[in-house]
Amino acid sequence: MSGDIPQTQLDSFRAECLAAHNQKRALHGSPPLKLCNDLNTMAQKWAEHLAEKDEFKHRERDTRQGVGENLAAMRPLPTNPGESITSMWYDESKNYDFDNPGFNGNTGHFTQVVWKSSTELGVGMAKNQGEMYIFVANYKPAGNMLGSFPQNVLPPSQ
Repeated sequence: MSGDIPQTQLDSFRAECLAAHNQKRALHGSPPLKLCNDLNTMAQKWAEHLAEKDEFKHRERDTRQGVGENLAAMRPLPTNPGESITSMWYDESKNYDFDNPGFNGNTGHFTQVVWKSSTELGVGMAKNQGEMYIFVANYKPAGNMLGSFPQNVLPPSQ
């Protein structure tokens, strides 16, 4: 299948992505995430599905069972993909209004990365026929819950 990525590469990507997430989360007073095998499997299956179908879309919310989701796609594969995608999502923080916290489509990846109540992370990576790499990150419990932004998305500590 076109989505096949060697297990050693996946393991390295997952460790890098976890480290990058936890480094960014620490800036906002959020506790570190832990990798979850079930979420890794969930994310990997969705990444492979998207690669196989040559699609790029979120899983339907009602099929995620309280799990948050970030997506990314890149070509070619960056040297440090876990760090690269996490930084790309985190860079949305420049558009986040900490004085008026809430959901914004331009900052939803960032807010999920640092969401204080999320405790577990799972990530997957696949490659489509066009050599585009698809990345999926799943978070439990899900972030970006309306009404919960002030206590879950804190300004960075100086």
